[in-house]
Amino acid sequence: MATNDGYSPYPLGLTAADASAAIRRAYNLSTEFLGYVRYKESDVAPIVSTVKQGDIWYNTTTKSIYRAYIEGTTLLWLEV
Repeated sequence: MATNDGYSPYPLGLTAADASAAIRRAYNLSTEFLGYVRYKESDVAPIVSTVKQGDIWYNTTTKSIYRAYIEGTTLLWLEV
């Protein structure tokens, strides 16, 4: 969908229905990720004993999403 002046309200190529469905799903990440990865929300990073490789952590303070990378006993949170 575009206008004659080149404005595209849905630059990702989504239809209006697809865009509104994505917005409705985005607020409920724990349900969307359920069954795919483990997901935690907090303002403090989870510790290595409670995390598995690939887990997702949503930092509620910075509003950033991180994925866990574990090497031995070292845990790295990589922002995605």
